[in-house]
Amino acid sequence: MDSTNTKVALGSRAQRRHAPSPEGKNRIIQVVGIAVLVVVLFGIGILAGTYSFLGAIYDPPVSGGQGVVIAPGERITVLFLGIDRGVNDGGPRSGVARSDTLILVSFDPDTMETGVLHLPRDTRVAIPGRSGFDKLGHAHAYGGPLLAMETVSQFLDVPVHYYVRADFTGFVEAVNILGGVEIEVDRDMVYEDPYQDLSINIRAGQQTLDGEQALHFVRYREYPNADIGRIQAQQTFIRAFIEKFYRLNMLWRIPSLVGSVANHLSTDIDPNTMLRLANKAIRMDDLDKVTFAVLPGAARDVVEAGRTLNYWVADPIETSNLADRLVRGIDREANAQVRIRIQDGASSPARVAVVAEHLRTLGYMVIEDGNAQRQDYEQTHIFGHDPDEKTLLRLTRALGHLNDHGNVKLMEPDDEEDGFAFTIIVGSDIHASL
Repeated sequence: MDSTNTKVALGSRAQRRHAPSPEGKNRIIQVVGIAVLVVVLFGIGILAGTYSFLGAIYDPPVSGGQGVVIAPGERITVLFLGIDRGVNDGGPRSGVARSDTLILVSFDPDTMETGVLHLPRDTRVAIPGRSGFDKLGHAHAYGGPLLAMETVSQFLDVPVHYYVRADFTGFVEAVNILGGVEIEVDRDMVYEDPYQDLSINIRAGQQTLDGEQALHFVRYREYPNADIGRIQAQQTFIRAFIEKFYRLNMLWRIPSLVGSVANHLSTDIDPNTMLRLANKAIRMDDLDKVTFAVLPGAARDVVEAGRTLNYWVADPIETSNLADRLVRGIDREANAQVRIRIQDGASSPARVAVVAEHLRTLGYMVIEDGNAQRQDYEQTHIFGHDPDEKTLLRLTRALGHLNDHGNVKLMEPDDEEDGFAFTIIVGSDIHASL
């Protein structure tokens, strides 16, 4: 599931790899996001050899279906859910609690590119099976993680393959095992919410927050920009958490940390898949490949059924563009700089039209250029004119979606580039229709 099965037969120019910069290797402490923390915990599972730990947090799908099917070259998406136990005592395997934090992570197992998209819990969405609009954080309370996944998938028009769900208790205990986390608090945080049994009183300044204080820090939301301010505070805290995790060389505390977290996590990622993903994640040598973003939009009051409700209302165009880049792995702006010539190599104008239309929808600049010198190509060929590796991989994947094998043959051209980055000769392996 983590390979494009692409056959590569390029010359030395196209095989060049760029070594990661020293700065990239040293930026682990700059990575933010709850998703990265969970990846660290997965790595702990590997280092400790705790396959049984992974099995303990595995929550098999109730449907008993054939499992997740991921197409060759497709990015893997995971929805991370932080459960709001303070409202109705929903535990890590409970389907009744609201999700206080929602983060969609998209991971490319070949390029190691990772997109981390924070979704405000007050985002205005349509929840499948319910009338009208609601807040995204309520989806979990109505139908557990599966409904939350379906809601996010429908809202962003992207596949959501897995979920990871955690409650507040595991967060508190993980912070305490580190001996607290040092952080600069930029304001006095005073907040009371009897409904959630929540009383926050943290003073501004440099402090070492214990587990309970840290939980209050990341839950505080009396910011001018409301939930967006809370998300930014969460990112600040996770950055500090990871910095201390590595500064303390936490390997010797692995048994304590694993034991504390196991009862407060659940996921539908099976242990074998989890190990494969974690093995790739902990070997990531260039963390500049991790991109973080917040769902674009604005806080607005919306009148519905005679009530005024405050939502985070997403900007549809910016959201679609962001989902392309962070979740689907499609960079239309970069693709627009790539000139491609397409030639018919199988006496099939229909196949040429399919390839051209598909690539144009992805933003490529495509020129159809008649017939190839031969008409007996059974396999589609790409001739790359000194391409960079990332562009080549993305184009190969795009074509791989148009045949049954998920692969094409890559060749180095004999002629000059003639203004084109690639020449594609369409073979009979391409489907005649999209």
